[in-house]
Amino acid sequence: MNVTLDKRCRVEYKAVTQDSVYGTETITWALLAVTWCEIQDVLPSRAESTESQLNISKNPARWRARYRTDLDSSMRIVIDGAIYQIISGPASIDRKKYIECMIEEYSS
Repeated sequence: MNVTLDKRCRVEYKAVTQDSVYGTETITWALLAVTWCEIQDVLPSRAESTESQLNISKNPARWRARYRTDLDSSMRIVIDGAIYQIISGPASIDRKKYIECMIEEYSS
């Protein structure tokens, strides 16, 4: 399998804390890792829908990086300022040499 790790990305996880005054949850994103990756658009690459009177554009892609065991679908990927949500995976490929996830960028 020919994988070209040519993009730098951030892998972030959701950190949930409780507000000391009101007791509500406060969600922030913390850095898990900075790694090299490959991203490939999935064809057809764009879908549009209307949710709550907002036009939502979805851009699915395939994300690959070196194999790691600490990645799950609750995390997100940031590449060149664009934020991608992990929608499926992770799956190991090429005998645990690489990891692959389906990701999706949302924009309104």
